[in-house]
Formats: sequence, C-alpha cells, structure tokens
Amino acid sequence: MIALQGRKVFIGGFHDHWARADAENGTLLLAALNYYHYDFCVLMDGSQACARWQQAAEAYSDGLMIYPGHEEGYGWGHVVTIGRRGSAPRSDEPDAESVLTRLRETSEMVFLAHPAYPTTWQQIVQAGRLDRIVDGGCVDGVELTVERFYSSHARNAELVRWYQAREQAGRATPIVGGWDMHMMQPLHHLSAVLYTNENPPNGHYETPCSNRTLVFAEENSLPAIKDAVIHCRTVIEEMPSGRLVGPRELVEFLERSGYREAIRERDRERDSITLEVPGRWVVGRPGRLRVSQPGRLRLPKTLTSAAPRQAGESEIAIPAVPTVLDRDSVYLPVSWRGADSDERIWGVEASHPIRLEILPWLDANGAAVELLPQLPFEGEVRLRIPAIDVDVEQSLSSRTLVPLDAAKGTDLPLHYELTATNASGLCRRYAGFLTFVGVRRFRDDWSRVPEIGVDRPEFVPKSAYGLGRPWPGAGVFSARLQFAWDDAAFRMRATVRDAVHYQPFRGHYAYNADCLQLGIDPMLRRKELIGNVYTFNLALTQDGAELYRGWAPTDEAGGDFQLPVPEVSLGDRYLRVMPVADGLVYELALPWSELAPVNARPGHRMGVYYIMFNNDGRGLLDTLHWPVPIYGMWLNPRKWGILTLLDAE
Repeated sequence: MIALQGRKVFIGGFHDHWARADAENGTLLLAALNYYHYDFCVLMDGSQACARWQQAAEAYSDGLMIYPGHEEGYGWGHVVTIGRRGSAPRSDEPDAESVLTRLRETSEMVFLAHPAYPTTWQQIVQAGRLDRIVDGGCVDGVELTVERFYSSHARNAELVRWYQAREQAGRATPIVGGWDMHMMQPLHHLSAVLYTNENPPNGHYETPCSNRTLVFAEENSLPAIKDAVIHCRTVIEEMPSGRLVGPRELVEFLERSGYREAIRERDRERDSITLEVPGRWVVGRPGRLRVSQPGRLRLPKTLTSAAPRQAGESEIAIPAVPTVLDRDSVYLPVSWRGADSDERIWGVEASHPIRLEILPWLDANGAAVELLPQLPFEGEVRLRIPAIDVDVEQSLSSRTLVPLDAAKGTDLPLHYELTATNASGLCRRYAGFLTFVGVRRFRDDWSRVPEIGVDRPEFVPKSAYGLGRPWPGAGVFSARLQFAWDDAAFRMRATVRDAVHYQPFRGHYAYNADCLQLGIDPMLRRKELIGNVYTFNLALTQDGAELYRGWAPTDEAGGDFQLPVPEVSLGDRYLRVMPVADGLVYELALPWSELAPVNARPGHRMGVYYIMFNNDGRGLLDTLHWPVPIYGMWLNPRKWGILTLLDAE
C-alpha cells in the first residue's frame, strides 16, 4: 500500500492463473507479486488451489492477499468472477446479458474479461453490446488490458479510446487490469535467487507482467476493493511507459501527489535488500544464506509453513534443506521483513540429489520399464504398477530394465509409483504413468495400424479449458487415434465422432471451436517447460484444413538446427480433413524436418500429448485429453505420454 496525501492506494491484479504455471508450488507467484509491490491478486484457479496460495501468502507475508476467482468461458467471451457461489451457467448459453446478470447475483464481483479476445471482440465489442452491458449494470467492471499482447494490441488501444470517450462524456466505467499469466517460459541461466532487478518476473512468463491496478480503498479486503471498483476509484498503470488509464481526477491526483516518485523509491528500497546464497542448495544437505539488512526472516519448512529467524550481520545456516516436492529442482520461499515494514519474498532454488528417469521400453523382445539414473546413485528402489500386479524391489546403481511382459500391446496408460532411497537414507518418491505405445512403419494402409480409443471417462479432465458440461459419452464426442511413421514423416490419423462441426476461427485461436491440439517432444527431453517441444492446432476451418504451429523449440541447438518460427500457419500442406458419418477424419503427415532436430529411427522415443475440443456453435462444451488429463500444467512435457518408433509394419 502506498499512502499519498492521506489516501491509501492498494496495488493488485484481477485476472491471473497460477495452477497452469505450477499446480503445486506458489513460491514464484509470491515472489513476482512482491517484486511489483502487489497488495493483492485475484487468481482464476478456483477455491481449492487458491487455498494453497492463500496459506503460502499467510506463512511468508504480513500483507499480501490472494483472492479466489474463476474464469468462465462462453461462446461470446470470457468472464472473471470473484467469490462465486454455486455453479456458473452453461458455456453454450448465448445471451451474454442474461448470463452476466445471473453471475452477478451469485458472485462478489463480475468482470468482462479482456474484450480484445477474438470472441468477445466480435460478439460484444464489434456488435455494439459493450456499452449496453456496462450501462445496464450487467458487470461490476471491464478488464482493460493496455499493453501489446499477440495480435490484439490495436484492439487494446481502441478499447482505451472507448474508455476515455466514456470518461469524457461522464459515463461511469469501472475498469480493472491483470496479467492473465498462464505459464513460465524456458530461460537460460536463471539465478538461484528470484526475483531481482537482474532477473525480474517480466520475461519469465508468456504474458508481459506490465500492468497493475491501483485501487483507492480503505483496506485490503474484498468489500473495500469492490466498493472502490464499482465507484470508479481504480486506475490501470502500464509499467513500461508509466501511462495511467483511469478517471481523470484520479490520474491527475496520482501525478500531482508523486505516485511515480513513490514507486521509484519503493523499487530502490526493494533492490537494496538482497539475498545471497553462497552455494547452491541441495535437498537434505546444509544450506547457507545472507541478507543484506537486519530483519525478521521466514525460512522454509514447507511451502505453506515457515520457520522464523532473525537476519543480522552473520551468515545463516540451515541444517538441512527441506524436501517440499519430489522434483529435480524447486524454488523454496524465503521472506524478510524490516523494522519499517518493508517486505521481500524470494524463491531460492534447491536441487534434489536423486534423479531418475522412469521410461517405457519397447523392442522386439518385449516391454520393460527403464530406470535411468541422471546423477550417480547407489541405493534401493521399489516399483509398483497396480493395474498389472507389479511390485518389484531391487538395488540400483546404473541403467536397469525391469521386464514387463504384461504391458506389451496395451494402449492404456499404466500408473506407477516408485520409491528411491539412496545409501544415506534420503528418499524420493515418483508417481506418474507409462505408455507402451509402439508406432509402426506406415505402408499406405491405415487399416493395418492399431487404434487407440479416446473414448472413456478417464480421458475427461476434472477441470480444464473447454469443459462446459458433463461428458455426453463416446457416442457424441470421442476419437480413435492411430500413429505411424516412415522415413519421410510422422503420421497421425484421428477419427473424431462429433456430429456437429463448428469452426469459425483459424490459427492460434482455433481451439475455441472444433479443434485438435497435438504436443510433440521430438527428442524426449522431458523438461518441465516448453523450450524443446512443438504444439500444433489441427482444424477444418472455413478456408479448409489448417495445421497451425503454436509453440516451437527455443532451447535446442547444435548442427544445422535453425530455431523454427512459432505462431505460424502451415496451411493444408501436411493435413487432410475428410467428413465421415457423424464426424471427421484428420490425417496428418508431418515431415520430420518440421520436428527438427529429431533423427527418426527404430527405437527412438518421443513425448506426445493430445487434446480435442467440441463446440456445437454456442461455446465450448467438451474436451478430452490423452494419455491422461493433467491438471493445470498440461504444457509440462515431463508429464506427457511416450511413443516408441518400431521397425515392424
């Protein structure tokens, strides 16, 4: 909070996601919010996930508040709700005014989300309904994004002009901002301590951390924030340029009262408080740190509980860096508070000394689980696969194959649990799934290629974009997948059952209607971020079949490899889409050059993830995910399935 001439200004954001970036660890969220002096943030992760982030904020901060929200998707646009009670109207309800009014009756606050988004832009803004929605009291405010993002930057500028025209005409227009952040970007050489002036949050996420909402309120509570919003006491700050968008009297007050100088002073104070880690932290081993100024420290016990310490002149020792998550590396929260109530929250990286890859293995001799130490390991492992009654305990010191004859030929993902204990007694637990899917050579006959059914309830996510109703069953929406390969191309055939085809979009936003999405990790890097993978939209648009490359590798190098261009249409060069009874058949023949730097050969393994969307014309209704739904973090290639190229036909 910043006090200016007796008025309190709280800094916050009204539209963000964290479960998609990291469904288990909120450390870097807290660190990012603290870096930009946030007092509060509204997250679209729902009450259960937000409860974790709230507990973390309470443990490591004296002032930061996390408020739970939802993002509702409709055929005409998206809506931010805060404190929603009960379920939302179905996603295919066409009457925006009616839906918004009903949501207001069951929510603390309701905002029309990012009107520059294609569906909202076309059906609300261009249709002339935005003024009617605001003036009719259907929403508590409009989310106004003032910076450039994707192709909507011209629209955002037009929306700012729309707001300013209403403001000049004396028409009340409550506005809020938000980052709409979903995921972290793969960056090289990240510091062991985040975030700092040298390693800020902006650039670490796929959306710019470049606007914040200034709220003139009496206290940091939802009732006080709501009162400020609906009475137009909010201003959106575009941080890179310093531009302020909001009611003229508030903008003039902020400029006259030295808001920018106050923020610069807060930045200077923030950057003067530094945390040093003399050596990288390793789980289970002693750790050290030093803070540049005296104050009260909170050191990590868990992600949601802290151990208090005092920071002084001397270095502080941690007897053993705690295990909070069973991952190769994780950022742990550390916070500091000074005598004048300044507060810093950092994430400190800790690596795990036990690192195993657990992979499906297929060859002519059968199926096995490959256990592959990534760091030197001497110890014991126990592997359990309940579905096929596997329970194996053995010593491990090098690459080992655990035979699994029962797994060969199954297309079902097999869930496993593995416990690894090293010689010093440190334990790490793994849990996931294995896909023993062999991809045969293609001989121009799809009838000889095995099918994989995406047609059971286990492929329906509990919570995901596009989930608008209970799944109606395989007879209404499902698919049969086939994978094949030859020396020229990777091939996929998807026979989709969906009697009503609807696809008015193309390119990036095709996923808002009938569309398939395919993620491929061609080198099986199995990273937690997307620097080594490709993602594609496959759609039958009004202009015909379109294959659209979304993400492309940014973290591959060597040889003649050239970084592919992301966000580009490949047209119908590699995709055919044909109508069949009650659906469509998608046939993809993707040259290996489009999956560089892969070298396709028998035995090569690739990561894969598949999503399909259903929209019958009024909004997204259904989505199915294969091999298994991944809550929040589907763009985490470490969690994807695996295909194995076989020499057999």
